[in-house]
Amino acid sequence: MDGVELEILWSNLIGIVTERAKALQRIAFSPVVREAGDLACALFDRRGRMVAQANTGTPGHINSLAIAGAHLVRIFANNLKPGDVVTTNDPWLSAGHFFDITVLTPIFEPCPVLHALIKQNVRTPDAVFGDLAAQVSSGQAASERLIAMCRRYGLIDIEELSDEIISRSETATRQAIAKLKPGTFHGESSFDVPGGQVITLKSAVTIDPDAGEILIDFTGSTPQTTSGINVVLNYTHAYSTFAIRSCLNPELPNNTGSLAPIKVHAPKGSILNCEYPAPVAARHVVGMYVPMPILKALYHVMPDRVLAEGSGAVWTMQIQGKRADGQPFTSSMFNYSGGMGARASKVGPSATCYPTGVAAVPVEIVEAVTPVLFDRKELRPGSGGDGAMRGGDGNAVASRVEEGPEGLGGGEPGAAGKFHINGVAVRDLKKLTLQPGDVVLFETPGGGGYGHR
Repeated sequence: MDGVELEILWSNLIGIVTERAKALQRIAFSPVVREAGDLACALFDRRGRMVAQANTGTPGHINSLAIAGAHLVRIFANNLKPGDVVTTNDPWLSAGHFFDITVLTPIFEPCPVLHALIKQNVRTPDAVFGDLAAQVSSGQAASERLIAMCRRYGLIDIEELSDEIISRSETATRQAIAKLKPGTFHGESSFDVPGGQVITLKSAVTIDPDAGEILIDFTGSTPQTTSGINVVLNYTHAYSTFAIRSCLNPELPNNTGSLAPIKVHAPKGSILNCEYPAPVAARHVVGMYVPMPILKALYHVMPDRVLAEGSGAVWTMQIQGKRADGQPFTSSMFNYSGGMGARASKVGPSATCYPTGVAAVPVEIVEAVTPVLFDRKELRPGSGGDGAMRGGDGNAVASRVEEGPEGLGGGEPGAAGKFHINGVAVRDLKKLTLQPGDVVLFETPGGGGYGHR
């Protein structure tokens, strides 16, 4: 397949899968999908290999999909027919916690038994069914576009095209690794979470230019815990590969081929490779810190491409209660971010969700769907760490509680985050009961600075 033909077909694939993602976001019911963009869409070949991803979505979801697609095709190979839809929220097969629902195949056939099962096991059935319908209907639209593309260019399927894309992507990634300095480089990040426990993530990044491979080993990291912040290996792999690829060759397509040369190991039973049935509902609290020790290791290899520690996990809140008329409500999760770490030649962006990339749900949306009022939402001036390049500022709206994100290369740490109720600091790892008029204040961390001032 020549380069011109490949580029034309590739542009078509990206257009199809991106259109699907945008359609899903526009018609979703829950604010975390519709407003924040907490989603991912990708295209797979019949062997379960991710061929193309949409130009939007979170790394944790997108790169987890690469693994989920392979799992689902392996399980259901040769047992699918038109009208089937494969759905899973198994954390160990897909994106790491039960809230994320993966839907594979584009054609939807309603199933009353499945609908009843889901309805009895979710707090917000209208929003969940609305999101599922959005996933399925956007998939149907993508299916129609893909079939039209194949007919337009005389393709029976996309298998030959996917071979070409994946093979070229893997070769280009291995060539990029071959140009790096060989050796094993170490990074470590420590942070405290609600309840006061200190989590330590250790990374050893081994670069083998001859093989064109990188191994990330998290041996020595904190063991899995009894709280729901444990991370499945899929999610660890997703943010590990994101960290490497964002520094190595971000211009290349992100697919099974470009991910293949990056290997990830975390000991079973560790917080980054927890074993069933470890609780995983809040896996993002730790999982979104995964890039931090990797970037610290890469600082010794490509210091001009990495960034200092940022605030890590987004600060999320979910509210349940009763309205004035006695009707119960459960809010969708809404999230706010701290500052990003500074880079070698650029300051860190303020109030930016890194590494997840989701947007903050607008306060107007939260106020419209829940009985919650916001007094203010503003930046925390000066919360970013000082340095040759200053870290981004956090938000003042309400998880790193005691220490701020570290600086890099002599930069200062960012300010620590704070969570207050009626002016009193809160660190409890439990549901909290609020009374009418109570004021909740989030002060998200600032990003670390980069370099000596």
